[in-house]
Amino acid sequence: TEQNPTHTYQDAGSYTVRLEVVGPSGEDTKTKKDYIHLTMPSVPVANFTAKPRSGDGPLVVQFTDTTTGHVSSRLWDFGDGTTSTGQNPTHTYRYKNIADYTVSLTVTGMGGSDTETKTNYIHLNTPPIHVNIGFSKRHVMGPLYVVTAGITVTQNIPSGLPIGGATIQGTWSGGYGGTVSGTTNANGGVSFVGTQVVGSGGSVTFLGLGKTRYTQ
Repeated sequence: TEQNPTHTYQDAGSYTVRLEVVGPSGEDTKTKKDYIHLTMPSVPVANFTAKPRSGDGPLVVQFTDTTTGHVSSRLWDFGDGTTSTGQNPTHTYRYKNIADYTVSLTVTGMGGSDTETKTNYIHLNTPPIHVNIGFSKRHVMGPLYVVTAGITVTQNIPSGLPIGGATIQGTWSGGYGGTVSGTTNANGGVSFVGTQVVGSGGSVTFLGLGKTRYTQ
């Protein structure tokens, strides 16, 4: 009954508007068919780019949201356990025991939500490795000792992570020969216990390291 009312339409469609007025001289009605047209916002279509997409770690990547349609919120998943709600976030990838990261972006708008996932989108080059070999000996009797070679494999970078599941092969020398082989544990370590050797010394020669992403 107001002179200049405000009205909110909720559902999509066409609406006919009618105005009835009454005055001292009588009344009148004006009808406008399909006068108001309401369309619902379309579902946004998620998409994004990144630069650079590969390199040595730590790798700083700039992500750019190229989504079309109205967007009210975003959720990025960088594939390494971290997320962001920014529009164009920057993220740093650091060396772990994986090389390729799958990235997804979920966008939400008035029309709904959509997710774009790019598999193995970011690639970290294989970091260099560091192999440390140490020895310990246990006296048996007389000049005989049992020698243990302790080997630790890590990424050869500051605060490098241990490399578990790597295959170590080597040969003994220093009193006897023989080939040894073993797999590093979760801490990147493996031990080789030798047979009795004459004297207090022994050595092992590192031959190779085999693991996904790690070949030296």
